Amino acid sequence: MSSITVISRVDASSSPLPLKAGDAELLLTSVVLTGLQPCQRVAVEATVVWENAVPNLDIGELELTIRDTGIHGEQLADTQESCYLSVASELYFEERTGSEPTRVYALTVRSSDERAIIVGPVVLKATVFIEN
Repeated sequence: MSSITVISRVDASSSPLPLKAGDAELLLTSVVLTGLQPCQRVAVEATVVWENAVPNLDIGELELTIRDTGIHGEQLADTQESCYLSVASELYFEERTGSEPTRVYALTVRSSDERAIIVGPVVLKATVFIEN
């Protein structure tokens, strides 16, 4: 079995980081897979390094979501994380492709009461497994 991987990475020193996450969902990055065949297995992994925006006062909270096509697309996976100082939050899911030859995965974040600062790196990786 072989595979093809597409990676989008935003380094800590890259603009627009650091970025304060708020109540509105923010698009951090996306990846596009093309040339897909029906029923191929796809694994999507996201990593976001972030800090508590209000240390010593409260616990920071961040919601990570992977969506289909973009910020308004169908929610494919999500997780809610919390931390006291800083953490690298991860999100992973797998699916089988449908009949469309192209698939877009978008990584979004939000934080109630602006309790998270995205400091990076931010990584979104999608791997297509090709059965030989």
